Amino acid sequence: MTLMTAGTKSSMFSNFKSSPIPEGSYYYGIRDTISELGDGRLQDGAMTAEEWAEIIVKTIEKGKNGKYWPGWMAWSAGVMLRLFPQSVIVSHD
Repeated sequence: MTLMTAGTKSSMFSNFKSSPIPEGSYYYGIRDTISELGDGRLQDGAMTAEEWAEIIVKTIEKGKNGKYWPGWMAWSAGVMLRLFPQSVIVSHD
């Protein structure tokens, strides 16, 4: 089974400190938006790690194989990734 995990709640943002974006950056015009995203709001609809783990265990017990998309917005991400050519998604550095 390959897990293609999307949003789950974590403590990732608990110690987040925004870095200043230099004036010459392409992202300077949206620096406030970028900084605000560090407040954890991206996790607002996400499932907890415990909920995620329960789903995974049940899925494994059922004998599922192949790619599986657990987590908040995972299904949507999976559809979007299938619509793009792999050359756009996979880096061949």
